[in-house]
Order: sequence, then C-alpha cells, then structure tokens
Amino acid sequence: PKIERASTDRLIVPGIVATEPISKGEVLVRCPPELFISSEAVRQMAPAYAILAAEAANELTFDRGNVDWALQATFLASMMAAAEDARIKGPSIPEAKREVWEAFLQ
Repeated sequence: PKIERASTDRLIVPGIVATEPISKGEVLVRCPPELFISSEAVRQMAPAYAILAAEAANELTFDRGNVDWALQATFLASMMAAAEDARIKGPSIPEAKREVWEAFLQ
C-alpha cells in the first residue's frame, strides 16, 4: 500500500503517512459509512454524550457545529482512554464497531 501507520520527524504523533507518490484523485482508503464517527452516529450509539452536548448547547453561546465537534471529540477521547486503560469505562457501543474503531487506536 502507498500509506502506512507511522509518524514523521515533524510530527511525533502517530498517523497515516504516504510511502509512495500519490496521484491526484487517487483513492487510498475507503471507509463504509456505518463506521463513520459522525455526531449523528454518536447520538445514536452513546445517548449520554448527546445529552451532555444538548445541555452545553443550551448553556453556551456557540454555534451548533462546535457542539457537534465537541461531541465527536469527547466520544473519541473516551474511547482512546478506555483502550489505553482497562479500568476506564468507555462509551457503550455495539461490539463489532468497537472492535473496528479500537483497532485504529492501537
């Protein structure tokens, strides 16, 4: 493959980097929509996070897009914390999706 999980000298944070030149418009990865971590998916799978986001939207004065971003970020952060420390309970989500998402976190 033309990409691999790694980090660059500039960014110590692991991610996906190109290992070969990439042509304009070339598809490198496809992700089934049911695995997207959208704000709507988080609301369906982890309603407690949706409640917190709705409460924040009522109390704070920033636009809805920021609440959706915060919802996704909080969800991902809790999944990452649970993947790193078994004592931390992450969001309750379907096991099949949890396995796929956690594979990306390792």
